[in-house]
Amino acid sequence: MSELKKEWYVVNTYVGQENRVKENLERRIKTMGLEDFLFQIVVAEEKEIEYKNGKPVEKTHNLFSGYLLVQMIMTDEAWYIVRNTPGVTGFIGSSGKGAKPFPVAQEEVDAVLRRLGRQDVNVQVDFEVGDRVEITNGAFKNSEGTIESMDEEKKEATVLLILFGRETPTEIPYMDLKKSTKTFFLGMFMKTLVFDLDGTMYRGTQIIESAHQFLDYCIQNKIPFIFLTNNSMRTPQENVKHMQDMGYTNIEPSMFYNSAMAACQYVKKHYKGNRAYYIGKQGMKDALDQEGFIVDDENPDFVFIGLDKDATYQSYSKALSLILNGAKIIGTNNDRIWQNLADLK
Repeated sequence: MSELKKEWYVVNTYVGQENRVKENLERRIKTMGLEDFLFQIVVAEEKEIEYKNGKPVEKTHNLFSGYLLVQMIMTDEAWYIVRNTPGVTGFIGSSGKGAKPFPVAQEEVDAVLRRLGRQDVNVQVDFEVGDRVEITNGAFKNSEGTIESMDEEKKEATVLLILFGRETPTEIPYMDLKKSTKTFFLGMFMKTLVFDLDGTMYRGTQIIESAHQFLDYCIQNKIPFIFLTNNSMRTPQENVKHMQDMGYTNIEPSMFYNSAMAACQYVKKHYKGNRAYYIGKQGMKDALDQEGFIVDDENPDFVFIGLDKDATYQSYSKALSLILNGAKIIGTNNDRIWQNLADLK
């Protein structure tokens, strides 16, 4: 007869009664003096910390509901004591009819014990890769970013933050993150955002950093937007270069709409004639060309007045003469200086 040895077995219990069965069995072992035959009794539980809205809640999770791991020497007496402990329904690996069960492989038990023996706890979070999160603690508190990756072992997420105008991967502990609801708000209640340029996105040639960060946020979260400006000097392509020179990225000409474009489209829709004289820069010229106007400084149907810091007395004198001769004046910006020019006709 082979020598009996200490091995691990799986005992079946009623679900939710695992700890009570463990206490009952430990008490019976002590009462009956079987400490030399029954050793460790393990309920495979681990602690979890679940974070919702940045608030930790500690919970206990049973890895194997309805089961105990019991280390024992499988003698007849030890087998009988375990089987007849209140709450135990049997051994796993037994064919029944009085047959003793097969032990669990030691490497399988070791894997479970290593997991239970970790000092860190399992953290359950309500965010995942791709989600927008807010940082609740530390140097980047109140900043927002998008989760690029998650490290379950370290309990850290790599969050893409906009730092110094650039998207920067930053490792943040799970416990310092909560899922953001701001993207949901923008996506649900705003179809398109409209931004002014000078004084909003920049001042002259100086970038406004908070605007830069918010614009990157919109691009990153696919929130549609457009730049609307009463500055008719620059073409959309020139606006792109102007902003890129200051540090903006992912800007395209199709994102810009200026007062020259609006004026030309309005006149084309509401008036007859396609000959135009203009005061303005390339932005005004391109807008006229795009709508099919022909530049004419002798007998135009319209005189378009745009912003031109280099305009001369002669150009304004010419414009006034053409207006007095019947050309309609079209202002790309409703400045007070032009409000009563209709009286000149």
